[in-house]
Amino acid sequence: MANTPNNRRAKFLKQVRQRVVERLTQLSEGLTPTERIKAHTEYYETCSIIEKEVLLSIFEKEKDKDLTELCEFFEETYHV
Repeated sequence: MANTPNNRRAKFLKQVRQRVVERLTQLSEGLTPTERIKAHTEYYETCSIIEKEVLLSIFEKEKDKDLTELCEFFEETYHV
């Protein structure tokens, strides 16, 4: 496989995505859904532009999952 600009870019983005996912995982440990969302939002504010773009793509994919978990958390907490 040639070391073309596209290949280098793909490798770089893969590394950034892996780093961001690892950080999100660390931030999420032991947190409730609301705490996790707050931690992820605060982390977003500290990221570079590239990391923010990666985060936005991850958040978009996880949005429905987070909303479901958040609803379930409040349902369990407040016995709705």
